[in-house]
Amino acid sequence: MPELRSRISFDVLESDDDFVLDRLTKSLANELRTVGEVSLPVDEPADDDKGAGELVLATLNVLTAVDPLQIEAVIRILTSFRRRNPDRRIRVAVGDAKIEIDNPSAEHVDELVEAFLAAAKRRKR
Repeated sequence: MPELRSRISFDVLESDDDFVLDRLTKSLANELRTVGEVSLPVDEPADDDKGAGELVLATLNVLTAVDPLQIEAVIRILTSFRRRNPDRRIRVAVGDAKIEIDNPSAEHVDELVEAFLAAAKRRKR
């Protein structure tokens, strides 16, 4: 089955410290692992930096099958995360397609699934 790669991020608030962001990122990652592979992106070090790069908090890479049921499960997880954290918007990028999840209705969830599938089909071309 074809794969769908997406990049998911959520708003960082001024009051957030690394501990809060780490906890939220890991919590969301654990939920998303129930439906796909999840990894934390790494920022490349600057040219003058000798470090190996840093994990990017509040952002996840997610790999799922191009399957409406899996995609719907991802969106439902993101919607649940958003409801628990009402001051954070969630952004999803699939290739060039960018989707923002705020408080979607059931109809909006269906539209988001269709948008994911359309983005996946465009990427396969």
